[in-house]
Amino acid sequence: MFYLNKIFKPVEKIELKRIGNKSDGGYLLNLKNIEDANNFYSFGIGMNWDFENEIYKLKKNHNKQFKICMFDHSISNYFWFKNIVISFVELLFLKKKFFTYISRFFELKKFLKKKECILKYYMISPSNLEHANIYKLKTTDLDEILGKEKKKRNNFLKIDIEGSEYRILDQLISNQDYLTGLIIEFHDVDLHIKKIKKFIQDFDLNLIHCHVNNCGPIKDNNYPTLLEVTFSYTAKNSIHSETQNFELPHILDMPNNPKLRNDKITFYDS
Repeated sequence: MFYLNKIFKPVEKIELKRIGNKSDGGYLLNLKNIEDANNFYSFGIGMNWDFENEIYKLKKNHNKQFKICMFDHSISNYFWFKNIVISFVELLFLKKKFFTYISRFFELKKFLKKKECILKYYMISPSNLEHANIYKLKTTDLDEILGKEKKKRNNFLKIDIEGSEYRILDQLISNQDYLTGLIIEFHDVDLHIKKIKKFIQDFDLNLIHCHVNNCGPIKDNNYPTLLEVTFSYTAKNSIHSETQNFELPHILDMPNNPKLRNDKITFYDS
């Protein structure tokens, strides 16, 4: 059994749809939030853009203008060159990673040929922070990215930036009126629980789903420290969780790592 603070308990029971693959990189969300948005921003994709690819297919079927803009400084051309060369050497010793890297490289290039899809090699970080920038990384933040899009509720965000999410929580609050939905991965939850509580309390979008990413460490054998949380802009007459029995994991949830425990969640007061 996993134990989580009740702040993570969904406040609204609605129909959820899984977007992305069947393990790490798949998320549950309110499909209406996708239908209502024309701008999709992904902060952090690594070698997995299945979520973005499925968003593309959904939106393309509706024949409406949209864009999918991905930000990840860690997968530049140097990243692919380095890993393909290393994997080629490993291939000589009968290891097969080479085919993984080279196939994903060409899949990404093919995906980016679509006019609606853009990848920018930027680190997501508040622009007012000074950076050592040993590697001369370009940085941008939510205020700069939304820019002229701050006109109506027309943007959907997915955030997985390995702990840097805490640096932009204030910007998520200040830009919440322009979001139809948000998927955010919280790292080191045990160390940042006060920040997360304040964010959830101040954020107007409803928390509709919480999933334990079992790739993260489990504190004291039962407290997860890595969570994927979905927020949705929905009607105010939502059904509050105090009157509903939410059983998690959801039937559509799948373990990020099928070899690790994927226990049920119990919420507690604190």
